[in-house]
Amino acid sequence: MTLTTRNTVLFFGLVVIILLFLSYCFSLFFIFYREFSFPFNLKLFSLFGLGKDLVINFFLTLFIGIFSLCGWFVIRSSFSKTRSPEIFFFTFFLVSLSFEMIRVIHYYFFVREIPLIFGILFTRIVFFGRFFGLLCIFFSGLFSSWLNLQRVGIALSILILFCFTLAYAVPVNADIRPDFLYSTGIESELFIIRIFLSAFAVLNFLFAAILKRNPDYIYLSIYTAAIVLGRELVSFFFSPQAVIAGCGLLLFGSLFFGRKLHSIYLWI
Repeated sequence: MTLTTRNTVLFFGLVVIILLFLSYCFSLFFIFYREFSFPFNLKLFSLFGLGKDLVINFFLTLFIGIFSLCGWFVIRSSFSKTRSPEIFFFTFFLVSLSFEMIRVIHYYFFVREIPLIFGILFTRIVFFGRFFGLLCIFFSGLFSSWLNLQRVGIALSILILFCFTLAYAVPVNADIRPDFLYSTGIESELFIIRIFLSAFAVLNFLFAAILKRNPDYIYLSIYTAAIVLGRELVSFFFSPQAVIAGCGLLLFGSLFFGRKLHSIYLWI
């Protein structure tokens, strides 16, 4: 993949983030101004008995959307002329985070009692983003350790197709969860898959440290562990403590992951 093609593909990632962010903002507008008559109505807190989980998810998805958008521009300004496959896939990990904003979009559809098919579709799209993001981190480590730089385009195509198939295959029930998505019938199986991929995403950078005899990749493995743990917390846990810890880990891991890669590629 040439540098021009790479930047074009990344630009499409930015388009996805912006479209989802605008949809998120419109959903908030209709929720607060039309459904609950601004200023704040206590009905918002009592609806479905979700209470504080409702507010937590509003602020969490807003943070994720801003983080995803700002992260894209920071990476674009720092790595626009770098062919690093690690940062290429990490950028798409940031793009995948923006899919979490669909949780609020689905909430608006849900309270308006729009047909169930939309809720199932939104749930599958969010799971696509979660699978895609985790596998992007996994492939970032693979390219650090042994995959060929020339195969970036092929790897991304296979990754998108695989995640689409996986999200389509996930069974979806009609039970609403605190994250505004419908539940699945294979929660434990999905947890095992996430743990497996997360562990190997971290190990890939440790293998790279051995193969390249470069201790900088050990630090990358630590930052990757912070990223995948943070992503797990903000996606599947709903307590204030878990959300704050998850956001902190995402910020910490992403910041130092980018800085370390920048220092590595200055010498390549």
